[in-house]
Amino acid sequence: METENLYPESRKWIEKITLPAFLISTAFMIIFASNAVNRWQWPWNQLSITVACLIPFFLVTLHKAPKWRQGKEIRLEMFFVPALFILGLLNVVFGEDLQKNFKGMGLFLLTGISIFAAAMYIFNSGKTQKILFWFYSVVLALLSAYSIYGQLWLGFYNPSIYDNPIPESALLSLLLAGPLMLYEDQKTFKGRVLLFSILLVGVAAIVILRQKAAVVSILVVISLLGFFFFKRFWVYFLCTMLVMAFSLKIAYLSYDKLPQTAQGTLNDLKELPLERMEMYFFAYHLIKKKPLIGTGLWAPLTHHLSDYDEKILLSQNSKKRFREVVDRDTTSFHNLILCMFVQMGSVFAIVSLGLFYVVFRKMSQLYKSFPESRNKIKVIIALFTGFFIQSMFVDSLMYPDINLLFYSLLGVMVNFKATCSESLGGFGQNMSSTSQTNSDRSDESVSY
Repeated sequence: METENLYPESRKWIEKITLPAFLISTAFMIIFASNAVNRWQWPWNQLSITVACLIPFFLVTLHKAPKWRQGKEIRLEMFFVPALFILGLLNVVFGEDLQKNFKGMGLFLLTGISIFAAAMYIFNSGKTQKILFWFYSVVLALLSAYSIYGQLWLGFYNPSIYDNPIPESALLSLLLAGPLMLYEDQKTFKGRVLLFSILLVGVAAIVILRQKAAVVSILVVISLLGFFFFKRFWVYFLCTMLVMAFSLKIAYLSYDKLPQTAQGTLNDLKELPLERMEMYFFAYHLIKKKPLIGTGLWAPLTHHLSDYDEKILLSQNSKKRFREVVDRDTTSFHNLILCMFVQMGSVFAIVSLGLFYVVFRKMSQLYKSFPESRNKIKVIIALFTGFFIQSMFVDSLMYPDINLLFYSLLGVMVNFKATCSESLGGFGQNMSSTSQTNSDRSDESVSY
């Protein structure tokens, strides 16, 4: 009996260092992950990412193992973790390129599934979640300021983290969760001004990067937040749409008088990437050939063109461009769903979607039974909706730091009741007069 009392005490140091270790690992991945994957030499590239992602998972396992052995604190979501690791291993073994499959799937599992398992147990209190969201806010402010500086003052995109602005805009979109989730709990005017300023800088950086999918996702997030929290927002929404349509019409009419940069932006807006539309048919062609396990992440797909006939692209030039898109060392479908079903396999994709369903179903039940959670759930739904729309145009989760942020937020969502029960909120009270708060607060443990 005495041993049982002393046993948890001997692990208190693990509890103290796990949260800082997770934040340090996240900071490392945001700053260095892309360069480590693309530029660092072996073995430092694989070793650095493996250590950064496994340390939080190892510390959580070390701390929770005694309770898991007793059948305690085992959650439904945890059953998806070994299932996805096993399916990922099968994808590596039975894919088309063992070496590239191992690198691609290993990176996805390390930065996604293992991080989800760790975040689910670390961020199970309002206190730890607030620390995470403040961390996101600081990182968002720094990255956005640097990105704006590179665009406006240096006169060109200055790749500090990525070689192109597409994944950086997706990264900034997820970091918006920081100020958005903290705004409700700020009771002081200065605190709200600070968070709102960080939010504006982040949105400005995304817009300045001029990526269509990212800009559309931001507009969707803003629109959903407006519909959720403002009465008669549809009036303002329609007026804004009319103004935007009228402005675009004027811009195209005066196209020759516009600066070259503005002309390039307008050309990008009206271009229809037919090669990406053809990818849907090509994906169906591959799914029929490998319906269960998939081709493997990052495996070359050039040899599959030999028995494929284009469905949309009929001219020789367009067919040539499409085959150039496919004929690469790592073919990108520019669509997360296609990537999951074709390259990871249908079974892996369905199990992953099952995990998303379980998490969002838990939030739906929380929304019905716990009124204090509704405003923050609306915020996170708006943010994830925008991110999923952006992911229909880019394989967002194939970037390790974006994957890490996404699954970290998914782990937070599993424990969403904690942050809502520890802080009754002003987001809805300040933005929508219809929200009512309850004076009863449930007691939640601050320690994970």
